[in-house]
Amino acid sequence: MKKYLQNKIAESPFALPIVAVYAVLVWLLAGLLTRQLWLQFAGFVFAVYMMVELTNRNALLRVRSRMVSCSFLLLSCILSLSLGSITGVWAQVCLIGMFILLCETYQQKEAQGMIYYAFLLLGLASLLTVSVLVLLPVLWVVMLTQLQSFNWRSWLASVFGTVTPYWLLLPWLVYRQGMPMLWSHFEDLFPASFFADYVLTVENAVYGVFMTVLLIFSAAHFWQHKMDDSIRIRQFYGMFIGVSAYSLAIAFLRPDFFDVLIRIVTVCVSPLLAHFAVHKADKVSNILFFVIIVSTVLITVYCFMAGGLDEATNRVGWSWNG
Repeated sequence: MKKYLQNKIAESPFALPIVAVYAVLVWLLAGLLTRQLWLQFAGFVFAVYMMVELTNRNALLRVRSRMVSCSFLLLSCILSLSLGSITGVWAQVCLIGMFILLCETYQQKEAQGMIYYAFLLLGLASLLTVSVLVLLPVLWVVMLTQLQSFNWRSWLASVFGTVTPYWLLLPWLVYRQGMPMLWSHFEDLFPASFFADYVLTVENAVYGVFMTVLLIFSAAHFWQHKMDDSIRIRQFYGMFIGVSAYSLAIAFLRPDFFDVLIRIVTVCVSPLLAHFAVHKADKVSNILFFVIIVSTVLITVYCFMAGGLDEATNRVGWSWNG
């Protein structure tokens, strides 16, 4: 297979260090030093490391490449002003760990222990932001259809894993008389008026639409060439496509969950985008590769500048409260 510049870049050992320098510059512009975002930055670096582990453990690409991590870095930097979200960054770390463990359960009907720990990480993430619990239905579906590890025992393991952090927290809440705080934590899942005061920032809308386009494009490429990969890898990519499509839909329906759910989409779309960059080789894909890179950088700049606009002019939406 003839290699174009796109393929040479995707397989280059220098790709990840160069993109990492770009990401550090974005963090500096977002206020790494001035806003003291060291804890968030540590979570971001750990998330990148775990994306490397996710790729290596499951051989998501047929050649040696760091393109999954590069894609993750580039896409994560788009919403640079949200990099300061401690809950978002560390919830993302937990959920990448969850994906790593879930991939280990492929075609294992007796993997209740691994499933328990995977959903324990989901439960820990939900302590930070309850919005991740909306992923439960789609995770059960992909366990059944893609990972083929779903049965009543694995379902119970997933439920026990999710609620374990709350069981451990319950005695402290009872002692501190903090039970109302726990109820209010779950109330965010069920708003009193679902579409009342629907508010979505312009930069979030732009990022969401861009990620939707990337998902459709990269998923179409993968399904067109899926026969080149093993059945196991096809199932993993099917999981990524399903979870990201579901998360995007919920993110647009619930803008208050957008910050966390779009991070899940970023995790899932990164392998799909990397698969295109590494394994597609023709003149059109070579051009598209650079179009995607330039578009990502331009949208990053736009979102960074849009975040500084006056809040009243930086939101789109409606209110049904009259």
